[in-house]
Amino acid sequence: MGRHALLIGTTTYHVDRELAPLPSVHHDVAQLKTLLDGAGEFDTVRAELDLPAEHLRQAVEEFYGARRGDDLALLYYSGHGVVHGDGQSLFLAATDTVSGSLHASALDTDGTLRHLLNDTKARQKVVLLDCCFSGAFTARNRFRGGVREEPRRLKRQRGTFILTSSTHMKASKAQGPDRPSVFTEVLLEGLRGAAEGPSDDGWITSNDLSRYALTEMARRRQHTPVESSEGVTEPLKLATAPGSAAAARQVTAVTSIAADEAPFDADQWRRLVTYYINCMQRSTVLQSLIDPRETRSYVAAPPGSEAVFTSETPVKLSGSAAELAARTRGGGKELQYGYPVVAVRPARQKPVQLAPLLVCDVTVGVDDVLHASFPPRPSAALVDLFQLSEVESDELLQRVEQAFAPGDPTSLTATVEVLVKTFGLNPVTELDPKMLAGIIRPGPVNGVQNAAIMYTVDAAESPQRQLVDDLRGMIKNPRLIDRTALSALARRPDEATATPVVTVAMSATNEAQEEIIQAAMSQPLTVAQGPPGTGKSQLVTALLATATAAGQSVLIGSTSNQAVDSVLQKVTDLIGPGLLLRTGNKEHRSQEPTHVADILAAYPPTDRPAMPDDRTPLHELRLLADELASLRADLDERRLLERDLADLAVERDADSDVGGAALPTDNTALEQLVQLADRALDSRWLGWWYRWRLRSYQLVDRNAIEALAARAVIELRWRECQRLLAELPDADASWRRLVDLIGTERPALSIDLLGAQIARRVAAGTQLLQDRADEMARPQSDSWAYFPELLRVLPGWAVTALSARRLKRSPALYDLVVIDEAAQCTIPAILPMLYRAKRALLIGDPRQLAPVVDLPEPDDVTERARAGLSTGWLTSRRLTYTKHSAYDAFAAASGTALLLDEHYRCHPDIIEVPNREVYQGRLTVLTDPIRLSAAAGPAVRWRDVPGAFSPGVTGSGLNQVEIDAVVDEVTDLRRAYPDVSIGVVTPLAAHQRRLASALRGAGLIDNLLCATIHKFQGSERDIMVVSPVGAHGIPDRTRGWLVHQTNLWNVAITRARSQLVVIGDRSWWSGQRGLLTALASIRDVADAPLNSATGAADRLHRALRGAGLTVRRDVAVAGRVVDLMVRRDDVELAVAVDDPAGDPAGRELRKVLARLDIIGGATPVHRVPAWRCLAEPEQVAAELLREL
Repeated sequence: MGRHALLIGTTTYHVDRELAPLPSVHHDVAQLKTLLDGAGEFDTVRAELDLPAEHLRQAVEEFYGARRGDDLALLYYSGHGVVHGDGQSLFLAATDTVSGSLHASALDTDGTLRHLLNDTKARQKVVLLDCCFSGAFTARNRFRGGVREEPRRLKRQRGTFILTSSTHMKASKAQGPDRPSVFTEVLLEGLRGAAEGPSDDGWITSNDLSRYALTEMARRRQHTPVESSEGVTEPLKLATAPGSAAAARQVTAVTSIAADEAPFDADQWRRLVTYYINCMQRSTVLQSLIDPRETRSYVAAPPGSEAVFTSETPVKLSGSAAELAARTRGGGKELQYGYPVVAVRPARQKPVQLAPLLVCDVTVGVDDVLHASFPPRPSAALVDLFQLSEVESDELLQRVEQAFAPGDPTSLTATVEVLVKTFGLNPVTELDPKMLAGIIRPGPVNGVQNAAIMYTVDAAESPQRQLVDDLRGMIKNPRLIDRTALSALARRPDEATATPVVTVAMSATNEAQEEIIQAAMSQPLTVAQGPPGTGKSQLVTALLATATAAGQSVLIGSTSNQAVDSVLQKVTDLIGPGLLLRTGNKEHRSQEPTHVADILAAYPPTDRPAMPDDRTPLHELRLLADELASLRADLDERRLLERDLADLAVERDADSDVGGAALPTDNTALEQLVQLADRALDSRWLGWWYRWRLRSYQLVDRNAIEALAARAVIELRWRECQRLLAELPDADASWRRLVDLIGTERPALSIDLLGAQIARRVAAGTQLLQDRADEMARPQSDSWAYFPELLRVLPGWAVTALSARRLKRSPALYDLVVIDEAAQCTIPAILPMLYRAKRALLIGDPRQLAPVVDLPEPDDVTERARAGLSTGWLTSRRLTYTKHSAYDAFAAASGTALLLDEHYRCHPDIIEVPNREVYQGRLTVLTDPIRLSAAAGPAVRWRDVPGAFSPGVTGSGLNQVEIDAVVDEVTDLRRAYPDVSIGVVTPLAAHQRRLASALRGAGLIDNLLCATIHKFQGSERDIMVVSPVGAHGIPDRTRGWLVHQTNLWNVAITRARSQLVVIGDRSWWSGQRGLLTALASIRDVADAPLNSATGAADRLHRALRGAGLTVRRDVAVAGRVVDLMVRRDDVELAVAVDDPAGDPAGRELRKVLARLDIIGGATPVHRVPAWRCLAEPEQVAAELLREL
């Protein structure tokens, strides 16, 4: 990916004397170039000063034209912004700009610049404008004739972030010739580190910079910057923060090699898949446990002194050990050796397994001499089993490497002691490497035996062997990949023309879900980001219904059984059997005959004398979609008009302060006045005549005429907007109808349609279903039997990644594959599923936990070299096995990700901090607190416990004071809420083990889970108790890891539905950085900053008070703050002042109305547009008085 910047500044203006010189622009451009050269990892930073218009346009056009698909393109302009005579179109001035000839002598932002942004291949675009009236250029809207218009575009403007120095009505401010302008100075301060956010990657992003600029400009009492973006779902990286790891990496030169630019052809596919297979097999070896029943797979070291770790020379094998080595050589397997040995139970109801604590790879030659690879390593299987965090496992590895010395029994004893304490195990006998027992027993569980073991590992027999076989089968003919959804990884698919599809949904869906459904039904690859609680299962269910209703087949998959089963359960609950069939491992295949019998029982032939009608519901759904579009368009138009009226109300207020003659009340006369004023100003020969005709307005000079013309234009726009608004349908009626269509009518019609279609398919395929059931009932069934004919009867299938091989491996067998929880999937895990489909939708959240990959970085590097792949080639495509998830890889290939932006799980107070700090405030929270099982106030509590950290032997440790407080808190919670689910989460394994033991000792077991954060991914609880451990005395490395694990804390917080209780040292955490620090520093509502509607609310407040009503401000209702609570006698009414300032589209009004529906469940509420509060507060007050 390339990073390129073009910085343009215009300091002098040779033609138009009204454009004053701007000497500070020199500093703007020079200082920004210096910063980006040193801290932005930009490939090119081109600075251009004082260009004539032709050259300016050429420079911008060449800049965007040269960009490639993976590039980031940053454009910065400092100079004069000139507004066209239409009062709205913004032009960037050049040295030869003439105000009266802007199209010919300046850069048209709304025409030329917008076109270039749309046309460039760059996926990520940043535009920073420091000029007067710069807010007139945004990603989505502009004014025309007093009403904002949405620009007409041939394609979507993806990945565009725009930050301007002022609104469309305000001038920007310089500070003199010796320093940058105010806005650019703020940008520079932010990029130099002041804007650094909570992210732990060391980058200052577009979100960080925007937030800092808005705050700092307000602190300086300057004009408010305007941010606008489209298609930006992840913050764009702009500069590295000083002192961060990212900044340190910049000083290391990176040399590109030819292999980095290798084409993604058939041979490269073979190399890539081979690399993944080797990585998986090596990971399997490292994670292997030993089945004590398989006695031919291991041998205990003879009694006496340990001979491998404590020997400085190779060991000669004999007897059973030599025989095991020979069998291993002959079978192409691998040998490992370890000491001491522990018996563990991987999970409940699983048989006991064996594992050595300290492990090394060994090889044995034909002479039976054993050669060990040092240094040994802690067992990866035990690290995973005992849930060690990243910092704990890293420090454990370091301690082992530091403590172990080959040939030294004392160092071996010390190393083993570290391992025993870290894993929390108990030795059965004294652990003395000089006195091995010579025998290994299958117990006691978690008891460490003084024995050494040599054992064989067969990667081909791992749980991933089916996936490996599937991958190998795919690359036998890699050219077939071109026909499948998997090809999107090698080359970006052309964006297909979206053909509208009728959305079929068995439950309510929101607009973001519908947008993703439309994309997935037409695009080869669609990637969607699904933050916690945003309706991923509803999306998958609706997409399944839409695709099957359109006659298409769908494969739903994930690496998680939980994710797949969740969708299956939801579908079954809504419509019963027949739409989605679960298959996969032996257990699921054995249940297929029962599932088929359920389908045939639900749609028996005797109940079908005539086929159900599936045509009428389909046409009804099409008509319903038309009505939905019309209602949304009306609400969109209302939002934009209300926004324009709010802006115009402010301008009218400003003009009324200036004074002047009264304007005509008749619109025709007002239009004639505007024309007369324009001619008086523009006409060279007859201007005196038109000015004489304006004598009744007592105008004394040109400035007075200009002021009158501006007032008249604003008033004309004001009246036109009011007229258009009055013609629209009532907003509440439109919204009620919209809710009814989405929540009731469409689900009912969808279920009717799908039921009729299932009945038709079952009737036509009864024999095929019976044949399939008979086949799958056989002991050695063929899971590929009757494909693809079976897809015409059962078009929806669900499977996990490891079981995809049970579906016939035919390229593009399915029309669509949907991968859920893609951010938790490794890349190779999902490749076979994409191979089997024509189109793909991947849903995931890169701001939650990444897949757990137990492969050390050195092993990954080795496998890259073995496969002939360069690190640069893999990294640029985000394809490395250990560092990138499936979501990472396909989001990079797609170039953009759609966002599920409505949240329904957590109480609004719980999601507030993650929404602000992790998701940049892009989530609309629509959780109804009344529906929560354990609603309480406040929903977020921080129980301050000044504890002390007790370090463990590695990066782990515990906080006993915090543990005691957690037990007390959970005891109180269980007493108050006996039936709700409670989760207790903590990041460190040692703390978790002690905490879980304390909870068990207190009898707190039922409906309670105590675990590290990884165990909670994908689940949720009514109440979450977080024990963050950090306190005085914590080692610096552990502190750094805890503080910067934004994704871990995001998962911990967002598991809570009703209540979140954090028990920790609030003083310590508030002095750190990151997400939990933001939670520790959370303010009360009374301390919250005033919102943008304050001026309008103040005006209405005064009018209500004048009407004799009691008013309270900023009142919390249903987890949200309403502007005013109005009271008359014993009756109260909540009033929400709706200020649409900055809204890029009308959809925001529907979100406002949805939030008001939730508030309305707790108390009556009334929405008042901001423009009415500004323009007619007394009339609004009278209406509210009547309502009370």
